[in-house]
Amino acid sequence: MKKGTALTKSILYVVCISTCLFTACGNEDDDSKTDTNKATIDIVRSKEQGVIVNGLIGEHTYVDLGLKSRTLWATYNVGASKPSESGNYFAWGETKSKPYYRKNTYKWNSLDTLTENPSGLEIFNIYTLTKYYGNERVLEAEDDAATANWGPDWRMPTKAELEELMESCEWKWTDHFKDTNARGCIGTSKINGYTIFFPFMMSALEAKVSRYVCYYWSSTLDEDNIGKAYCGILSDGRKDISPLSQFRYSGELVRAVVSKKE
Repeated sequence: MKKGTALTKSILYVVCISTCLFTACGNEDDDSKTDTNKATIDIVRSKEQGVIVNGLIGEHTYVDLGLKSRTLWATYNVGASKPSESGNYFAWGETKSKPYYRKNTYKWNSLDTLTENPSGLEIFNIYTLTKYYGNERVLEAEDDAATANWGPDWRMPTKAELEELMESCEWKWTDHFKDTNARGCIGTSKINGYTIFFPFMMSALEAKVSRYVCYYWSSTLDEDNIGKAYCGILSDGRKDISPLSQFRYSGELVRAVVSKKE
């Protein structure tokens, strides 16, 4: 009886261990299936930048936030080399930064048709524009600040992509991003937990500095006012990014995107 009991216990022990190992392996498989939105992390570059970096396209890094559109977002602005830097300002449809952002310095504004209202202020409307008015609404690659400066894979985001980013992340304001003096919003993906940072910088409009808001261009024109294009707006101390349209001649920041390939 004792030998039989010992044998029975040994068999039960082996079965128990085998079951545990099988269950553990099964759980690992389940975890990998629910983790499909998580791309491989570039640990070295992530540590250098202070945000998640998933890869490099050309010379610039991106984060995969697991978005439904499969859009990949650059980890820093066009003209910058890290997330805490502002990068360059661009008027909508222009590819080079400049000292002043005014109606009379805008590339696609016809100066000879510029008029004044009774208060002496210049009027900027559809009749002064020389490109992207009427039915011509899609920003061409040659006029896209992201494409022109970073290469053909990169482009400015659409309004829909900006809205998707805003809705797909939890946003938190910070006054000291990763031990720097950079202020702005950190977005954490609701899908895979990866992060992205947008620095709050001054807006260049009419050669004046806005102290309260910061804009990031989209490639989408305002359907109600062809003299404007949509932006993501970042307010001083506000905990999210909201969509708004801005005059095309103003100087704003650009965060580039890439369409993820199958």
